Amino acid sequence: MKNFGVSVDRTIMQDIAHIAFDKLVDYIKQGRNLSTEEMHKLAYTIAYNQLLERDDTKAMANFVDSFIERTKHLKNHPLHSGI
Repeated sequence: MKNFGVSVDRTIMQDIAHIAFDKLVDYIKQGRNLSTEEMHKLAYTIAYNQLLERDDTKAMANFVDSFIERTKHLKNHPLHSGI
């Protein structure tokens, strides 16, 4: 986020990471078998929702939304060698 000029409060991000981790542990304790990819997606979704819910991080969530929209086309276009 810093590379894009978005201010990041380390304490807030650590809080969000702890929430995401705790919820992942809860899912596993409930007996849900999750692949590594599913765990990554779940952790991202939990963290993103936390960003949206907090007044002090809504701007960051909006930045993530716009970044994703701007880069969606990249995965559909293979890189050309020599570029």
